[in-house]
Amino acid sequence: AAGRSYTADIVDSSPITIRRLENQTLEQAAKLLCGEFGVEVVVAEHVAADPTFSVPFAKIKLTAGDTVFKTLERLARSRSVLVTDDAKGRLLFTRASYTAPRMDTTITVGGNVKTFDVKFDASQLYSIYACKGQRQPVDAADLADALEAEASVSDTLLMTRPRRLFIAPEGGADSARCVQRARWEAAHRFGQAVQLGYCVQGWRTLAGKLWVPGALADVDDSLNGVRGTFLIVSTEQKQTVKDGTVTDMRLAPVDGYMDIEPAARRKPGKTNKAGAWKELASGV
Repeated sequence: AAGRSYTADIVDSSPITIRRLENQTLEQAAKLLCGEFGVEVVVAEHVAADPTFSVPFAKIKLTAGDTVFKTLERLARSRSVLVTDDAKGRLLFTRASYTAPRMDTTITVGGNVKTFDVKFDASQLYSIYACKGQRQPVDAADLADALEAEASVSDTLLMTRPRRLFIAPEGGADSARCVQRARWEAAHRFGQAVQLGYCVQGWRTLAGKLWVPGALADVDDSLNGVRGTFLIVSTEQKQTVKDGTVTDMRLAPVDGYMDIEPAARRKPGKTNKAGAWKELASGV
């Protein structure tokens, strides 16, 4: 048996009746879309306190073929938030933080890890992220910023070659929004470049706590050259005849899900200078 979340239906399915939304915040849109599947939506307190999260989208067009989750994930990029689920199977909007709860048990290859799937891929990294958008002007003095909003972010932590990516923001955007969107794209791609998958024995830590998304976990994986603190992006609890109870987890660098300047980002932990991180930086 597998402990797949209640959010599985919105991951797999397209909206049932909704085709277009207007003047809805991300939370409001999520509640309407997820409500068709009986999935509850919650927002982390530190995200709800950010006024940029509650800025409404003038128009939300649902692309044919996109699932509910893919649609919300696309919209979430413009608000610099992570879309996941919590231990109760609710859809959760959150942001990573180094002050987030930390799991008490280290994920150790050669210890509690049964299998792993670790990948390092720099093919989707760029050194420059540019964003250009438009919005409705407030008045004549606001015309230039409304119609010619543009920003770019440089990120050479793991990609030093001259590679540029142009991003079209979701919905209307001013210059400040373009900066935020470009910054989030750089962070998100940084997080996606480092994909850590571990299957550990049991559903709970040594202290009896469930492994949950959004928490921090220490990883000790000398075999793949990984050591440090990472963000748990997703979990899946399973029970099989062969292995008993196990938890599949996907982890990523914490900074890959934080709205911060690339220069402030921490390079992922490593066990040696000649390991996988060196290969990633060189574009392998």
